[in-house]
Amino acid sequence: MQAACGKEIDTLLKKLANQSEATEATRQQWQQELKQQQQQLNYLQGVTGTRQNLRDCVKRDLQWLLNTHNLCQSDLEENYPETARSVLNYGLPDLTGRTASSLELGKLEKMLEKTILLFEPRILRDSLQLRLLSNESMLDHNALMFEITGQLWAEPAPLYLQLTTQLDLESGEIKILE
Repeated sequence: MQAACGKEIDTLLKKLANQSEATEATRQQWQQELKQQQQQLNYLQGVTGTRQNLRDCVKRDLQWLLNTHNLCQSDLEENYPETARSVLNYGLPDLTGRTASSLELGKLEKMLEKTILLFEPRILRDSLQLRLLSNESMLDHNALMFEITGQLWAEPAPLYLQLTTQLDLESGEIKILE
């Protein structure tokens, strides 16, 4: 679409450069068309940049979220549900030093999904899927890989998101690889 706008702009500029080819009314019409094509091209370029910027922001914010350690008290949800859902409990429990074999992978997957749903509202709730990727070599290195997929709320249509993420249990660091 952008290429078509660019070609149309070039054609109109060439027509306008040729003084003898057109009447004044035709030249005004071409100038109006040129203005419309330039506006459309600017819009298309802005939309493309905005959608990529949104994706980059969500990726950055997810990395911050997943690398932040929360209060993680087991009775917090039961006794203080508002606190459990507030920014005071932003992030994940500290997993540093844990071994992959000591973790209940199903619970970890649910905890990651719950945290993302709670603190990343730009991902549409019904579209979020989190899947642990089983890889024996990663378990040997005390790391876990998981895939986050979903749709980002965007106009005019949702933006698809797919991220592969690595959790290093030795350092507790989570890296979003893409």
